Amino acid sequence: MPGILSNLECSNDVPGTIETELWFCSQLIPPNGLGTQHKMPGILSNLECSNDVPGTIETELWFCSQLIPPYAFGTQHKMPGILSNLECSNDVPGTIETELWFCSQLIPPNGLGTQHKMPGILSNLECSNDVPGTIETELWFCSQLIPPYAFGRTTYKMPGILSNLECSNDVPGTIETELWFCSQLIPPNGLGTQHKMPGILSNLECSNDVPGTIETELWFCSQLIPPNGLGTQHKMPGILSNLECSNDVPGTIETELWFCSQLIPPNGLGTQHKMPGILSNLECSNDVPGTIETELWFCSQLIPPNGLGTQHKMPGILSNLECSNDVPGTIETELWFCSQLIPPYAFGTQHKMPGILSNLECSNDVPGTIETELWFCSQLIPPYAFGLTT
Repeated sequence: MPGILSNLECSNDVPGTIETELWFCSQLIPPNGLGTQHKMPGILSNLECSNDVPGTIETELWFCSQLIPPYAFGTQHKMPGILSNLECSNDVPGTIETELWFCSQLIPPNGLGTQHKMPGILSNLECSNDVPGTIETELWFCSQLIPPYAFGRTTYKMPGILSNLECSNDVPGTIETELWFCSQLIPPNGLGTQHKMPGILSNLECSNDVPGTIETELWFCSQLIPPNGLGTQHKMPGILSNLECSNDVPGTIETELWFCSQLIPPNGLGTQHKMPGILSNLECSNDVPGTIETELWFCSQLIPPNGLGTQHKMPGILSNLECSNDVPGTIETELWFCSQLIPPYAFGTQHKMPGILSNLECSNDVPGTIETELWFCSQLIPPYAFGLTT
């Protein structure tokens, strides 16, 4: 889309080009996506950093930042001579795949939560749980944060590492439970999945505590998420029936957790909810008495009831929005365009609704055009998708 970002002022500015300027001036992300190769010679060839390889492009953006390999998060990178001179305690001279990840002591080279088997690299980590000579366990367990397989998806069975954690729920000699349950945040099988490990959370102290039960305590004591997942229905009577909120329906369970917070319907983010009598008395300028599906979403003026980026066709609700781009009587455009953030279809897709954003005031404004103004005025995201080129 020529003429929009051609006058950007940055050291890598290529006058007249557009696709490259937004990404390369920020020196953050290539135009084809996070972790994909970018092949646009002459743009980043003059980067000044210790790992600069003059004349090359694919490697400079990623390796100068010493953060991410050029292919994808957690995939191996095999470009010898670039990171071989990194200065860190775990540096293995001449190797490349290991240096970027292991010097930061954060992520294994095969992906977040996957096992890494590269002996001799992390064997000398200094932490209370260090098991000399082992590799797979040290990176994850020294941080006492994440199991080596995946975020909360699978259990981890590596005895002797976390068995000496000091917390009120510590079960000496066990491993799977300590990391998760000492933090009292996430069950070991994943966010929103049920956990069945009796005796661990049975002594939680909270108003909704049901002694001897486990699956419900972790989630319901926090009054945030049902035990089956974000936005799924939960059918466990007697736990949330005594919630104190203006929309409380005594004896019901599925609706209380979600509707008392007035944030998310019980069937998922952006899905329709059809439970009459609960949100019908919401007090907001767009309140339509007796209706339910529309009130939760439209009173917040944030998200349509069918999903993020999907069209919503419910006339009469948002037609009286007060914003400079308001088109009286229309609905699909008002919610999104009044915020001047997201097109009505999806993040990064084109929107073709003339007359709405044509009068945006920004240095890159092209009067009369619509697709480009929303994205380019913010100088953040291209109009097609995150990291995709035209």
